[in-house]
Parts: sequence; structure tokens; C-alpha cells
Amino acid sequence: NQSALKAINLSLDEVQGQPLEQTAWWTQNAESQQSLKRAMSKAAGGQVVRYDIETNTSDSAGVILDLMLSPMFTHDGKLAHLIISGADITERKKAEQESRQLTLLLEAQRQRLHNLLAHVPGIIWEGVGEPDGNQRVTHVNAYAEKMLGYSVAEWLNNGDIWRKIVHPEDWDSARIQAQALYESGQAGLVQFRCVTKSGRVIPVETHTALIKNQAGEVTSICGAILDISERQQSARALARYARELRRSNEELQQFAYVASHDLQEPLRMVTSYLQLLESRYSHQLDEDAHDFINYAVDGAARMKSLIHALLTYSRVETGKQEFASIEAENALKQALNNLHLVIEDNEAIITHDPLPCITADEVQVTQLFQNLIGNALKFRREAPPRIHVSVERQNGEWVFAVKDNGIGIEQQYLDRIFIIFQRLHSKAKYPGTGIGLSVCKKVVERHGGRIWAASEPGQGSTFYFAFPDAAA
Repeated sequence: NQSALKAINLSLDEVQGQPLEQTAWWTQNAESQQSLKRAMSKAAGGQVVRYDIETNTSDSAGVILDLMLSPMFTHDGKLAHLIISGADITERKKAEQESRQLTLLLEAQRQRLHNLLAHVPGIIWEGVGEPDGNQRVTHVNAYAEKMLGYSVAEWLNNGDIWRKIVHPEDWDSARIQAQALYESGQAGLVQFRCVTKSGRVIPVETHTALIKNQAGEVTSICGAILDISERQQSARALARYARELRRSNEELQQFAYVASHDLQEPLRMVTSYLQLLESRYSHQLDEDAHDFINYAVDGAARMKSLIHALLTYSRVETGKQEFASIEAENALKQALNNLHLVIEDNEAIITHDPLPCITADEVQVTQLFQNLIGNALKFRREAPPRIHVSVERQNGEWVFAVKDNGIGIEQQYLDRIFIIFQRLHSKAKYPGTGIGLSVCKKVVERHGGRIWAASEPGQGSTFYFAFPDAAA
């Protein structure tokens, strides 16, 4: 017919009389050509043959035909001819292929989701109806049985499953909260206690969300129930730790009071009597006795310095002020004023970049600058000290740097210098208690920051400290 001729752009005369399998419909596809010959043989034997076959068109594009070959016989049962008809099912086949691919994709996604839900340490559920006690669960993952003891079948076939698993004392509260979330149309969180099938009580929280259709109508509600037993245990342990920490801080405050009053009084008495002994009986004492008295007085003085150092260290926490927005430059200037005489005596040159506004305790930031610059002045070389304070904003932090040209620190000691009472040099050469950098560390950590150092012996050191940028 004309549809067949149009497909290969030929006339009836050009194809009439040719063997069918050798016409332009089939010659470009040897496999289709052979399958057509086999089908014609079966049809010639009296069978009606129907199958799908790929053939050609005038533009060399392949089409898929639903081909049917029907034999026609004479009155005496002899084969007269074959009627061959074909319907173009290319689009249908393409749609079927796409449908199969989509089905495979959906099945893969379904399997992935199933595997994911199977490993979630919580109950994933979906239900229909309002949370009024008659809500019916339509889906639940296998973890439900592991967590509460009720099988998936019991969840799905049990109209009062919620009444079984929610602790009776929490039922009204949980239902009211869930109903409020349902009516608001918002996702939310409800906490209550669950009772397992074996009777064990566990605290849980359920995160719920509403599923709506395109018209905005609620079709179902889904949620995740998580066991929060470990979290509550951790919270209780943390609360216990906080109480212990408060108690420890109170004891530290009491120690600071004792250190600043009770411990210093005996030291004053020891020093006074030693000095009195020396003044009254000086003519009766030999040189060794004078040396012994001097050693004892010096030891008492060092003890007093250590007590003052501990008091200073404890006041980082006990004497703290509330954080406020401050100009770091003002804190630096106050520190330089406090060190004015030492700076002049050492002929030091101290410079700084413009410093930012930060959220901090200004008194402690002043103390921080004072300790770091004081150290740079103490641990100097023969050349006059050169100290520069700079700052950069990096990753939501203000990173300050105090760089000097002093004696430097060997690499293996950089981790020890912030430990309380750690000293790298003798008291005779560099006096002090060894508490300054530990106070700096305590101040920086109180502000949620960090402190570290880089150094090269004989070339100088750079002390860095970073404060969070409250505006980040």
C-alpha cells in the first residue's frame, strides 16, 4: 500500500515482482532479512506469524514494526498467497524501554532507601490520620522491632500501637504536642518515654513532618523515633561535671584567699624574725650564719612571689569581668603604659598595626599584651629590643602576633612554655616565677581562642593568639 511505499520512497513498479526480503525495506539489516525469511517459511506452512522486527525507511532511519504474516489458501487447501501487515510501534517501544529504565531506576532507588532505612538507628514510620490515638501506621522500618520489640506486622496491623508504646504517664502530653504540630502544618519534635514490648522504659524523641499533595492537603504524616538514653546520660554526666567544676572553682577561690592572706602572714613573720636575728646578733654570727640567714630570707621571698603568681593565675577565672566590645588598641596602650619604665630602661622600640574592635575582657587583654611584651623585653639580646604587634583576620578569627628580636626558643621547648611554673633558664639569669605564659594561655582560652609560638634561637620569637571574631 501507499504507506509502505512512502516509507522507502519508491513506486509500486520499482518493487513489484521482487522477492520481498530483497526489497529496500529489509536489505540494510541482514538480521531482519533472515528473520523475515524464516517467518515467511512458517507462514507458508500454514501458521499465522506475528513478531516485532526492525526495518528501514527512505532516510535510513530504523523503525520497529509489529509484523503479522497470514497465509491465504485456495478452496482445495493450497497456499495462494501471504498477506503481510505491519504497524509502526517505534514510539511505543521507545516508551516501553524508557519505562523499563525508569522502573529499574526506581527499584534501585527503592533498594537504596530500604538499605538506608535499615541502618538508621531509629524507627522510621509513616502513618495516616490525626495523632489522636487512632492514627494508623502504614510503613515502619525493621529497626522498630530491634528498638521496641514489636514486629513490623504488629505495627501495621495494630490500631492502638501508639497507646502500647507511649508511656501512660506521657500519653496526654505527647498527644497534645503532636496534635498541635499536626494542626500547625509544621515539622516538629516531641519527647516522651516509650515502653518496649518487654516492659523496659526508654526516653525517646520523635521528629515528625506532614506529607501534602499538590493541593496542599495532608495525605500522611511521617517521623523518626530516636532513643535518647545515651544523650540524657551524657547530659547528666555533663551536669555532674559542671557541678564539680563549680565546686573546684569555689575551692580555688578559697585557696586564693588563703594564699593572699593566711599563707603570707607566716612568711612575713619568718622573714621579720630572721632579719631581727641578724640585726641583734650580727656580731656573734660568723660568715656562714649570715649566708644561711640570707638564703632563708631569699627562699621566703621566692615563696611569696610564687604565692602572688598563683593568686594571679587563679584570678583569670575568679576575677573575670563580663565580655564587652573593646578597642584592642586601647588595651595595648594601657599595657605599654604599665611597662613604660622597663621599655625606657631597655631602649626598646615597640610598634603596632591598627588593631580591631573585639569582644573581650579589657583588663585581661591588657594583661595578655603586658605579659607577652614583658617577656620580649626580658629575654632580649645585646641589641635593643624591637617588638611589633600585628593582626590579621583569618577564617572568622582575629589572629594577633607579637614579634620580637630576642634570644628565641628552641623548637623542642615550644610546647612546654605555656605550662605553669615551667622555666627554660635559671632564676639568676632571668628572674621570675615562670607563670606569665600560662596566664596568657588561660586568658586566651577563656575567650574561646588559642595561643601558640614560633621561634628561631638567636633570631627572635613570635607569639600568636587568636580570638573569635564576634561579627563573623
